[in-house]
Amino acid sequence: GGCSIGVSLLTNWSIQGEPLPGSPFTCHISAPSPSVSHCQVYGAPDKCIACEPAHFYVSFRDESGQLAHAVSSDLELFMQREDEYLAHGVNWHPASLLSPETSVIDADVSARQDHETPVTDIALASAQDDDDMAEVEEE
Repeated sequence: GGCSIGVSLLTNWSIQGEPLPGSPFTCHISAPSPSVSHCQVYGAPDKCIACEPAHFYVSFRDESGQLAHAVSSDLELFMQREDEYLAHGVNWHPASLLSPETSVIDADVSARQDHETPVTDIALASAQDDDDMAEVEEE
């Protein structure tokens, strides 16, 4: 969870002493909150050893890219490679269609993009016969 602090101000605006129509205006002011997609990490080492501390910096930035205050939270850091994904806390690699460990059930894979590999379309090659393959398709 988190919290934000905001302030509402009532301001009177005028030009050369004449009030602007609609004045006074309400202005809402709040501290910028960090946006994950705009935060930056730098100073990270090129190599790390498991269970050994590694130090780096996180620059918290808001939606507009401006510096924001660091929020007190439990940061979760994940290393992600180009061919690796994290879903529901499990690291997984997309199965290559040429991999000996997988076979494709769906014949129309040519229409898919490279990053589209539905799990339901892949069966373990350990299935010995058509009955085993049918069980995998039904799951």
